[in-house]
Amino acid sequence: MSGRPSPSASDRVMGFFRSSRALDASRVEVALFLLSCIVFFISPVNRAESDPMYSIAVSESILKNHTPALNQVSIPGLDIATLSSRDYYGGNYRLSRINGKVLYSYPHGSSILSLPFVALMNAAGISAIRSDGSYDFRGELLIQKTLAAFLMAILAVVFFRTARLMLPISWSLVLTMGSTFGTQIWSTASRALWSHLGKYSCLVVWSSFFYASKKTRLA
Repeated sequence: MSGRPSPSASDRVMGFFRSSRALDASRVEVALFLLSCIVFFISPVNRAESDPMYSIAVSESILKNHTPALNQVSIPGLDIATLSSRDYYGGNYRLSRINGKVLYSYPHGSSILSLPFVALMNAAGISAIRSDGSYDFRGELLIQKTLAAFLMAILAVVFFRTARLMLPISWSLVLTMGSTFGTQIWSTASRALWSHLGKYSCLVVWSSFFYASKKTRLA
């Protein structure tokens, strides 16, 4: 009688345990992602009032005004005449004036990468720029905290998946918790939309491809 041989009892048992381990790992990933998101979001310390301030306003200006310049945004206490073309000048070091344009002093990479997420938040009624064109720091803070927490929670899952290539679930979780909550990921990267957060986003994408390729080779 031709055809593929039916799996033996031992093969069925091994297949059951492999599927069980995969299911357990998936549950750990979901729990890790949710835990990281919640911890990052509710942590009281935020950095949005420092260097990252106005980065979301830049994203919204690109979406609404098709320019990163913030001239059309009414920023309380801002006197454009006091801005310089040099960074770290005066009280509002986050903004510079170049050829009459008010620009965010730091690289715009994170603001550009955040455009899809900012568009979703705007559609939900959350914005860093009010309908009258005035700047809303509370909206900026909420968007920054949400996006930073989301990205760093994904990075935590990537850490776990990468560790799982060589370690059991338990030790992978230990290393992931240490890397996530014992480093600047919690104290800095998850606190606001820093200019180097784009680098972390690229790291997440690259690590995901790395994990997928390694998993395929080990399968």
